[in-house]
Amino acid sequence: MPFLKFHSLVFILLCLSACGSEPQEEIKTSENLDTLNYDDLGCNLSEPDYPPFCDTTIIQNPDLWPFEYKGELVNAVRWVDKKGENYLINSILNIVANDGVHSAYLFSYHYKLDPWNKTELIRLVQDKEEECEFDLELEFLGLPSITDLDKDGFAEVCIAYRQTCRSDVSECGLKVIMHDVNGKYALRGAQYIVDQSTPKPSNYIFDLTKIDTTAQRPEWLDYRGRYENASDFKEKDPAFLKLADSMWRATTFESFE
Repeated sequence: MPFLKFHSLVFILLCLSACGSEPQEEIKTSENLDTLNYDDLGCNLSEPDYPPFCDTTIIQNPDLWPFEYKGELVNAVRWVDKKGENYLINSILNIVANDGVHSAYLFSYHYKLDPWNKTELIRLVQDKEEECEFDLELEFLGLPSITDLDKDGFAEVCIAYRQTCRSDVSECGLKVIMHDVNGKYALRGAQYIVDQSTPKPSNYIFDLTKIDTTAQRPEWLDYRGRYENASDFKEKDPAFLKLADSMWRATTFESFE
């Protein structure tokens, strides 16, 4: 990931004071998004722009027989759409070697179950952070989102997770992954660390393509809290990017307090 890491909070604070504040700009897709939190981005979205999908058939933590998955279960959901009976299973596998080096593996399985209990793996999203000698973090953030924003009868799945191996206060990598019957789309970037000296900003520009990256400031300030790959959603229903953007906003700020 193209953002820089610094090895002390003091150095970061010195950079902030020297560079001043960056320009603020209202984001056109941000109406009412500040009210969303992790739970709001689950299966039963209450915002009028994000209608719930098959809310009477979405089941949290269903019976997972006869599905296979690696690691420890984080969460799972079941729903029914035109494809049939669907299951999303999110898990993390942690491995610690004899020398204390830590590796972690993230899995998000989308299965279909037919009436004869035969399973079919529709999609597998996976990531990893390996051979970390410091503090390893690889974790799902919040609940998965199951929606039918384009109203085609097939669900869209959206998950968020972060990953890093760090020994300082550098930002974690952050990813929001959405997929449906037509493909996979992602926002990728970094979290934004907030504390008493660096409070949560207002009217922040989260889309990296919408800021001036040639300005005279440290490169890490350009990437802090922002996502790339919005072009993944270019040919899709605009609601897809709006949901992914709102999920990014709900998970991007990290505090050590």
